[in-house]
Amino acid sequence: MGEFKPSVLGGYERCECTISLERFTDLAKLFGVHADRLLGGVLGTVQGQAEVVFDLNRLALLDEQEVRAVAEFAHNVRTKRGDYFTDVISLRSGDVEALALSSGLAAKELLSKLQPALRGEPRGASDQEDPQGR
Repeated sequence: MGEFKPSVLGGYERCECTISLERFTDLAKLFGVHADRLLGGVLGTVQGQAEVVFDLNRLALLDEQEVRAVAEFAHNVRTKRGDYFTDVISLRSGDVEALALSSGLAAKELLSKLQPALRGEPRGASDQEDPQGR
């Protein structure tokens, strides 16, 4: 951690100083995390939106118009991520906004229409199960 002085890291943690995008990226690398992943998590927390997980096998449950939009978007995301070996795709906060923008719908309205293709509860939602099954 020689690149970052402890006092500077403490300043970042306490929001006493700002960090440039370049330094943020370097810090993310230092911790072995992709910077976009960290930013997606922060945006989700700030905007109150959890990560959305699509099961691509469930796309047939959607209306034809939504299927086309989601399938095309999923293909683009998979291409950028280089991930072709799964039938599940996680959309980050920014991905949901981009998909909503391309569909001309508000994010909440779009997610409502896409509900049949979502896998379980979105990440970030309470996944604690009541031991009594309630």
